[in-house]
Amino acid sequence: MPRDNGNQNKIAVSKAVDAKMSRRKLLSIAGTAAVAGVLLGKSVSLARQGNDVVNDVYGNLTSGVNREANGIRRIVDEAIREYGHINVKEFGAVGDGLTDDTQAFRDAMEYVCNHHLTLMTDLGKTYIVDNIVVDGKTDFRLVFRGVVKRPNNLPATNPQTRTLQFNNCSNFVIDEIHFDGNHLNNNCVVGGVYNTEFLQEYRHCLYLHNCRNASFGRIYGKNPSGDVIYINGASTYNLDFDYVEGVSVQADGTTPVALGRNTVSICEGKNITFNVVKSIGVGHITMPGGFDIEPNWGEQVSDVYVNYLYVLSSSMSALGITTKYGEGKNIKNIEIGTVHIENDVVATKRLLVITGCTNVHMNRVYIKGTVESYAVHIGIAGNAQPVYNLKFDSLEIDTCRYGIMANHLDEGYMNVVVKNASENLLRLYNVSNFDFDVKGHFNPLTTFPNKPVKNFCIYLYMAGTNYLNNCRFRGDLAKNKVGNVAERCISANASNGAAQITNCEFTNINLDGWDEATKFVGQLTHTRKIDFTRSNNLGTTGMRPTANLTQGFSYYDTTLNKPIWWSGANWIDGTGAMV
Repeated sequence: MPRDNGNQNKIAVSKAVDAKMSRRKLLSIAGTAAVAGVLLGKSVSLARQGNDVVNDVYGNLTSGVNREANGIRRIVDEAIREYGHINVKEFGAVGDGLTDDTQAFRDAMEYVCNHHLTLMTDLGKTYIVDNIVVDGKTDFRLVFRGVVKRPNNLPATNPQTRTLQFNNCSNFVIDEIHFDGNHLNNNCVVGGVYNTEFLQEYRHCLYLHNCRNASFGRIYGKNPSGDVIYINGASTYNLDFDYVEGVSVQADGTTPVALGRNTVSICEGKNITFNVVKSIGVGHITMPGGFDIEPNWGEQVSDVYVNYLYVLSSSMSALGITTKYGEGKNIKNIEIGTVHIENDVVATKRLLVITGCTNVHMNRVYIKGTVESYAVHIGIAGNAQPVYNLKFDSLEIDTCRYGIMANHLDEGYMNVVVKNASENLLRLYNVSNFDFDVKGHFNPLTTFPNKPVKNFCIYLYMAGTNYLNNCRFRGDLAKNKVGNVAERCISANASNGAAQITNCEFTNINLDGWDEATKFVGQLTHTRKIDFTRSNNLGTTGMRPTANLTQGFSYYDTTLNKPIWWSGANWIDGTGAMV
């Protein structure tokens, strides 16, 4: 006759109570689900999971006040808090920031995972641990309110030291974890040079491999040597993150320093959601930083949703949705609600990189860069890979070298505003079936550091076999400063040979302030429609505006037959002469 685990658990609980054992000892005998079952008048065992008490204990939280559960779930949560947790100190963890607590954590994790309990740490404690590996466990919960810190002076050539690693785990909850990757004391910089060979790929804080059906509350990662969170494995799916924050700072604890790799890296997996991701200072100038989706050969990432992403970084890139493989098939169905990126390094850095993917949709994006920044790179990073069906509902770029650089882009649309570009608003190579609504201007106070200066609002780079097919352009490209011979509104180097611009429309584009010689330069082959418009800022010399003038305001003087600008004190022409 099969053993009745439920009755055995009830007997154990009864004997434990009669013997006046401690609550913690009671739990170690019977298990969380058994205790909860007794409290709720149910006879259950962990072997009988289904839709019974175990699912009540480990199911999803409701969206009530402070994410507290309601009804039966609330009662069971109270039972867990009262009876169902183990503290790492009971396995010998000290948490003084000096003692190596690694073995205590390993023992505690083993016990808690095997008994399907909750493991907790104490707020205000710092636990020195590294390389905690959990394999094939299910139905457990972690609440780490203390700091989990990597030890000092790990060898610079010892790569496989992830702080907390889960392999093939499922149906678990991590309510809270505070990591300290301790990169300043771990050979993150060797001989004055950033150590990319080992730290960037291996020394992650939280490593998830082939994990599924798990939820994460608040994950904090301070000073990561590699990534705060690294996700991979073909059997990775259904991961839900509420709040993730990565911070990289100097020894003073507040001043940002560009070290580490990413706050979040996803190399493989599907159905992964993030509510809020914040990344401040994480990432070296030679490495990405922030949020990175980057499958390797044979890996795939699909169905990723991010509600809000904030990246303040000096890294090589702040947001990457990119791969060198798969011809657009290795990354699919990525959606991001709001993106805010700021980067202050004057270097030719790609702040948002998209390549090798299909179905990417971003709602609201703001990027603040420098005069050298490549604000958005599409299809160009590394080995050029195509991008299919890309949508930007609202994209605002403030200060950049190139606003948008796009190559191998097919289908989609973008509504983009580019302010203070030092070279190009749009720079397009091989693009088809795309709608551009673009507004923007150059920075009248900034000279691009490289020479010669070539400022094009839209640069159609059609050298060789490049193409532009079935595209539509509209928007406001009015010029708001004194011109020079190097500036052109729309420039194309297409010829009648292999390079073609075919079946495209340029309609409803405001070109105020551009003279005829610089309005459009180049050839259009088989272009379907050209309709450049001018606003009402034109008239005779005697009709020039006299009120509400701001510096850079443009006016087309039909008497002089050329554009002029208000300098702040006088009307001047393209040579700077007062007119």
